[in-house]
Amino acid sequence: MPPNLDMYEARLYLMANPSRDIGTTLNGVPLAWEPGLYGSLKSVQNPKATYGGFNLDDRGYKDQDSTASCEFPGQDMLINYTSPHKSDLILYHLVLIAEHGQGNVRFMIKTDFDAPEINIDNPVERAYPSNDTTIVARVVDETGLERVWLAYTNDDWLTSTSFDLVEDKNCTYTGIIPRQLAGTIVKYKVLALDAAENQAEMEGNYTVKNPTQIELSLSKYICDVDEPLVVNGLISHGGAVVTVDYACDRKVYDSSTVQADSNGFFSDEFTPSKSGFWRVSANWSGNPTCFGVFSDYEELAVSKIAVSLICNVTEEALTIGKNVTVTGSTNPTLNYARIRLVFTRQNGSTIETSVNADTNGNFTANFTPDSVGSWKVTAKFDGDSARFAASESYPSTFIVREVPGLGFDFFMYISAVVMAGAVAVIMIVRIYRSSVVE
Repeated sequence: MPPNLDMYEARLYLMANPSRDIGTTLNGVPLAWEPGLYGSLKSVQNPKATYGGFNLDDRGYKDQDSTASCEFPGQDMLINYTSPHKSDLILYHLVLIAEHGQGNVRFMIKTDFDAPEINIDNPVERAYPSNDTTIVARVVDETGLERVWLAYTNDDWLTSTSFDLVEDKNCTYTGIIPRQLAGTIVKYKVLALDAAENQAEMEGNYTVKNPTQIELSLSKYICDVDEPLVVNGLISHGGAVVTVDYACDRKVYDSSTVQADSNGFFSDEFTPSKSGFWRVSANWSGNPTCFGVFSDYEELAVSKIAVSLICNVTEEALTIGKNVTVTGSTNPTLNYARIRLVFTRQNGSTIETSVNADTNGNFTANFTPDSVGSWKVTAKFDGDSARFAASESYPSTFIVREVPGLGFDFFMYISAVVMAGAVAVIMIVRIYRSSVVE
């Protein structure tokens, strides 16, 4: 309403419905039920559908459900009315009753209450102080758009700036927010108004900061477990405190915090504790005027530590039934490591036993061969899951012989038994003969 006009009421009267024999039509247009123009009322079928009662008197008949009043000059009035008939040709009269003042009244019969649909394409989350920021929105409305505009603020809406967006193809609208100072948070709204004065808005925001670059390199890209390396880096902001992460199997095993010098250079030392493919990266969380940053990954291949095994026998030849002593050592020292000793017979079959190394990586074991011939023994270490590789020693050989003189003594023993038996037989024969002669 105009600011100098105080309205009394706005009233809506249902005046004709030719399909229900209320009023008539002229050239397809319904004409008011004449008694109703003089204040008469009539209800047909539906008691809520009361026809007529038209008047301009502030004390005259009015339907409270289709009436709005005004409390002060310039106040808008709204009648929210739903027709009791869905598809009939209906005639209504709208009455506007002024109270004080003067002015031109603008009114609208509104049947569309759906607000425009707004979608922001690729919402901006960060911007740099050297660049303007382009906002692109797709706005759709079935009844037609009256205006699409953008409002933005850099002080949390204490002040704001607005401008119309430029229509492009495919219902897109574009606007440019000028560059802002580093450290600024820009909040904005895309607003749209359709022909039925339905308004919609969508909010967004982005932060303006300086960009940050970070580079990383390794002193070596292939190494063994427990072999140290150096990580070197460069960040575009001198004095920044950088975090260096060391990950293996998608798990961060170690992190270091290092401070870059005034030129942005930084370095860190790292010793991998397990084998596998490691990823080394660096990151900085940023500050009020500079964005944080994550570096690219640098990959490091870490191999298990090679183990050298020595295996010796104390005797190169022994007789069957005797023990052979096996000694050996590990390099590097493997405290309490389980060492497998594989003994191989002359025919290729094997016997296996195991022994644990001591605190110095040395081991000793005794073994009793079960057959004569050539033997060999090999020490084996199966490695572990993270640090040490599997290894085996060169074989050591030894000979197992029969007990010395065993064949000659046995022959002499048999011969003596046979000769003694023969002598006994001869003596028996002689005794027998002597007794016969007598």
